[in-house]
Amino acid sequence: MIPQAVTDFVLQWVLPFSIVFGSFFLLVRMINLAYRRTDLDRLYSIGISIGVFVGIIFIVYVTLKNAGYLDKMHSIWNLIYNSAFVVGIRLKLNAMFGNYWIIIINFLKKWVPIYFRAICIVYPVSTMIAIWSLTKRISFARGANILLSYAVLHPLFIFKYILGYATPSFDYINSRLFVAQLKENLNDSYIKALQERDDRGEKFKDGAGGTSATQTKKQVALAMRYTRSKLETIGGNRNNRHAKLVIKRSREMETDNMIQSNLKGFGSRINVPFVQFQDSPIFNVKENGFVFDSDVNYHAGSYLGSWQSIFVNPLSVENKKTNGGKGTLTTFLTAYVDTIKYLLHLTPYSMYDRVRRNAKIKFSRDTTIEKANFIARQNMNLSILEPPIDEDTGNTIEEAKKEALEVANSRINDVASALNANKIRGVFDSVVVGGTQAIYKFTLPKDPDLPNDFKDVQKKMANMLKIPLEPIITLSSGILSISIANQRPGAAKPINIPVDFAEMIRNRKKGMGTLVSGVVGVDAMGNDIYVELGGLYAHMAIFGATGMGKSVLLFNFIYSVMDSVTPEDVKFIFLDGKSNTFEFMRIDGDNPNPFVYCQPAEGSGDIDYLRAVVRHIEWIIRQRMQLFKERKVQKISEFNEKYPDEKLYQIVIIFDEVSAVTDLDDNLKGDEYRKFNIKSKLEFITKIARSAGVILIMANQTARKEKLDGKTMANVRARLSLGLSEPIESEIALPDTGIDADKIKQPGEFYLLMGLPEHGNSPYLKEYQTKDLNDELTRVFGKREYVFSREEILEQANEEMGDLIGYDDYTSPDESELPSPDSTLDDVIKLCRKYPDWAIENADTAIFTDLDIFTKGVPNTRNKFIKKFKLFINELKAQQVQDKEKAKYENDKHAGNAKSTTSGVDGDFASLTKDKIEEGIK
Repeated sequence: MIPQAVTDFVLQWVLPFSIVFGSFFLLVRMINLAYRRTDLDRLYSIGISIGVFVGIIFIVYVTLKNAGYLDKMHSIWNLIYNSAFVVGIRLKLNAMFGNYWIIIINFLKKWVPIYFRAICIVYPVSTMIAIWSLTKRISFARGANILLSYAVLHPLFIFKYILGYATPSFDYINSRLFVAQLKENLNDSYIKALQERDDRGEKFKDGAGGTSATQTKKQVALAMRYTRSKLETIGGNRNNRHAKLVIKRSREMETDNMIQSNLKGFGSRINVPFVQFQDSPIFNVKENGFVFDSDVNYHAGSYLGSWQSIFVNPLSVENKKTNGGKGTLTTFLTAYVDTIKYLLHLTPYSMYDRVRRNAKIKFSRDTTIEKANFIARQNMNLSILEPPIDEDTGNTIEEAKKEALEVANSRINDVASALNANKIRGVFDSVVVGGTQAIYKFTLPKDPDLPNDFKDVQKKMANMLKIPLEPIITLSSGILSISIANQRPGAAKPINIPVDFAEMIRNRKKGMGTLVSGVVGVDAMGNDIYVELGGLYAHMAIFGATGMGKSVLLFNFIYSVMDSVTPEDVKFIFLDGKSNTFEFMRIDGDNPNPFVYCQPAEGSGDIDYLRAVVRHIEWIIRQRMQLFKERKVQKISEFNEKYPDEKLYQIVIIFDEVSAVTDLDDNLKGDEYRKFNIKSKLEFITKIARSAGVILIMANQTARKEKLDGKTMANVRARLSLGLSEPIESEIALPDTGIDADKIKQPGEFYLLMGLPEHGNSPYLKEYQTKDLNDELTRVFGKREYVFSREEILEQANEEMGDLIGYDDYTSPDESELPSPDSTLDDVIKLCRKYPDWAIENADTAIFTDLDIFTKGVPNTRNKFIKKFKLFINELKAQQVQDKEKAKYENDKHAGNAKSTTSGVDGDFASLTKDKIEEGIK
């Protein structure tokens, strides 16, 4: 006997829910069929016909009612219904079927509530699943499988949230969704083949049959069934969302080809936040299959939204349309939608991430001091500078930034659409504003078909976005950055966010790698952009067309360095090839600057003095190198550490409009050319001066090759470019970056190349402000005297340097011979053998240290290359010492000073130089 409880469970739960589920499946099938067959034009015509028909019926109804015919018809009906004939028929029916009516009524009273309960449970839940499945373009059955399995595992994901996982529910549902969408990507013929049916739906005969193509489809469908999918959102220090979809390859080549054919373009069909697959998969030997792979930056705190966008008063004055706001209704609806988004993304991890990031910005400790070689001072009282405002609009920094963000955010979808139109798909990551630019960042898929040159894309995007200036597009580590002038439609100028020099200096890090460590501007996030010279990057070149803010940027750097050091640490030499830009820096002027080494020189009216200063710089370098040789040290840092009482200051040469002076070299003749030509002396400075503590910053209006000496530029690896006049100049100003500096039109906007390119904006210091800063520095350090007067430098210029050659000059490669980022170790060693002295001098500079073989790839391989290179440089050093000692030994021997020997020159030399070679290597 079956227990009554089992019978009741089956009849009251299993059967009703099965029937209701079945009816819902039929309903979904009918809806899908109707959706596929729907013809909107026909639908409109049917709707209009129904409307006309209903209207006619209502007209007839109203007419009859107003004429009183309906009341008469009602009376006639009552007479008929209560007539003896009809009453007799009703009594006979009741006599014949009375018991059955009672049975039917009792049956309905018992079972209608049970089935109604099933409908109330099944239909609402299933309807939501059906809608979700429809939006994700998968079948109802697959959607139900995903969501119902999630419902079973839901307690596990709640527990994961408590443990600190970022988005386990989202990750699970979407990883299953990837597989469902992949299966939906196959048409019905593949499913029929899997069920051993041909294209007509007929079963294979005797368990076999079907064409070869049908059997291949069967194997493809099986391969899709074995798909592995993973989606993981990682928090902590590495915030990203990693997704992987692996379709195992089959045992047959023909099947694999069909799998690849079916997967082509599938990646673009996946539309999940912070997941970006390639259009087509990449075969992975290790995975033994076809792989879609995605890594996208994800910050749960940023995705959470903002409290300010939720708790807003729609009735406030600023939200009225008459005051430029969105309007009361729009503001209310926006706040409502933002509230829903906030609640959907409100998780323990998102709250933790928001708090952690805010704390990092507001309360983070400056750890640069722990590893720094020097500690930055704060010499100046920066309160003497008033906060900047935009001169065109009168906006403060906060007001301009608010307006700029509003415009930038309104354009996100347009920028994404313009990228898609150029066949570039990416996940939007962030948008930041700075200066006049909005920087949009997109994470791109790991796609080998991405373009190498974005020049054509830039032109097309400018047309699509209807903006007057072409955007600048850069690609680094899979992140596409698009810099667009942040301009309202129809506005004459972009929105400008001023940069506060005082705030920039206050925010600078305290630890410095070198004494010549300055700030040139801020990036779009408001972070300082640093330039440290004298270490890996010895010298620097700055380019910018007239009016682009080259001189102002120089002053930002100069004063940021002066604020952090003393005149005993660093001194400045100012040279200007065209005008007297630095005349106000004179110590004997109205606003003296205590850091100035000698009277500033300018080439347009006093070329003799400028050439004398450059020759004096050469004399300083040679004098110091001779001193180092005598004291057995190699560079200024070693000398200052060993002889602190004789500490040498570093010298920074600011040389503006270099080509205006080098162009005049051709006018020199004979002995004058040897003594005073600027080109050869700049080459000497860039090769030798780093060890002597002399740093050169060259600035020029143009970056044309004919205006710049290749051997000089080969040793100047730090580059900064503001706006340039011609496209051809960009490659010289910012080599190997693909950045079109000629597209920069805003004064003060620049790209810095010291490793990875950095995009920023420089503060604008007015002339009276620079004089105020001079006065502030004089207040702190007092008025100083020139180290060398103008008269002394001019007098020295005509003297021969005599024996002050303390360091031999050497041949260096031209800029075209320098190693490229992807040069091999063999290429580097070959170049170093050709120019050994140059290689030794620059071995620890960015010329070599930034190469891919030393910075990228597997750590073991990278360390192996570094070790080999260091050993090779040590060999060159040993050979250099050996050659010099051998030459000295030969000279002494010919002069009669060398001790006699019977073992030959080489034997004696070997015994004499062993210790010196080891010392040279050190």
